[in-house]
Amino acid sequence: AVRTLGYTIGSWHACKNTACPWPADVPRPDASCLDHMVHLENKYNTSTVAWSSLSASKREALVILGWDQAGFMWDAAEKPKAYAIKWSELTVTFPRKAEAAEFLGYQPRVWDGCVQETPCLVRRRRLEARMNSWRWGIMPSGIQQRLVEMGWAQRTWVEGEPPASYASSWSNLPYNQAVPARLLGYTHDTWELCPGSKCLERFAFIQDRFNGPWGALKLSQQRAWMLLGHSPVLWAKHGMMGTTALQSRWDELTPEQRQQASFLGFDHESWQGCNSNRVA
Repeated sequence: AVRTLGYTIGSWHACKNTACPWPADVPRPDASCLDHMVHLENKYNTSTVAWSSLSASKREALVILGWDQAGFMWDAAEKPKAYAIKWSELTVTFPRKAEAAEFLGYQPRVWDGCVQETPCLVRRRRLEARMNSWRWGIMPSGIQQRLVEMGWAQRTWVEGEPPASYASSWSNLPYNQAVPARLLGYTHDTWELCPGSKCLERFAFIQDRFNGPWGALKLSQQRAWMLLGHSPVLWAKHGMMGTTALQSRWDELTPEQRQQASFLGFDHESWQGCNSNRVA
């Protein structure tokens, strides 16, 4: 009711009911963008929150954003294309959708993916964790459809072999792939593996990504590491750093090896642990 009257949680507590404690499960206005994002992800989690359990006013706002009234899209986790539109464009081109998003609790910084506040590698790690939890045969059909639009198929998803679209820069993605990429959770920097992050931070991210047993790697990752001189035996003994190719500088790698190293997340700077003085 207070939202219908134009209040937010913050303004209500500021001028109407300051004696009441702040809701324990709601981030305060000065909380981090990531805290607000996680709160809204949980609040509108299509896997755990039934469409029928939402209030009529929330369902109405969601319908304005593009969800269907019956809740079929919600059940399939088929997020509407409006979620792929940047806030600055949404407010100008689709003001009713922007108002609906605000009513649901979205702030501009959250709607745009917390790009300005939350480090890219933190957001990339969250994205990879979510995508790694999706199993092709049982994932929601709406998510699977977005992956198909990006070029994924069952075999490539299971093996972890990215489609050709992933070789494109963010700015060069065609509209019919940029939209599903954004709906899946990518932003311009997470798509390009956080090039603005410090080298040692990117290297630590790669180490964390491959900090498990050989058998936990996707088939495509195993193939890439083997082309870089790795093996299950070396991996069991030394982990990621056991690859013989790390004894060579980036420009000493073959073109195929550099391609596979890039696929694993390395670049000329992060190869050999960001140590530009390392020699073979």
